[in-house]
Amino acid sequence: MSEDTIEEEQLRVLAESAGKEAVEPILAAFWTSNDELVAQLGAALKDRDTDSAGKAAHALKGSAANLGATQVASTAKDIELSAKGGEMDAALSAFEKLPREIAETKAAFDTLMSSIG
Repeated sequence: MSEDTIEEEQLRVLAESAGKEAVEPILAAFWTSNDELVAQLGAALKDRDTDSAGKAAHALKGSAANLGATQVASTAKDIELSAKGGEMDAALSAFEKLPREIAETKAAFDTLMSSIG
C-alpha cells in the first residue's frame, strides 16, 4: 500500500474529535455509497454516456476526498475529466484501476481504524 492511498491524518482527526464509534458508521455509509457510485459509473461507461459517467465520477471523487481516500478520489477525477472531455477510452482505462484502488483503500482504512484507540 502506498502512502498516497489515503490521507491518514484526515480520518485520524475525525476519529479523535468525534470518537472511533462515530467514524465507523461514516465509513460504512461511504462504502455503501462507493459501491453504488462505482456501479453507476461502470454502467454509464459501458453505455458510453459521457454525462452520466462524468456525474457519477464527480460524486465518487467528492465522497472519497471527504474521507481522505486520495487514490480513489484522484482516479475518479481522471475518469470525470476524461468522460466530460468525451475521451471514453481513457475513462474506461482509468475505471479499470478502481477495484484494486478500492481494495487498497479499504485495507488502509481498516489498518488505520485498528490503530486508533
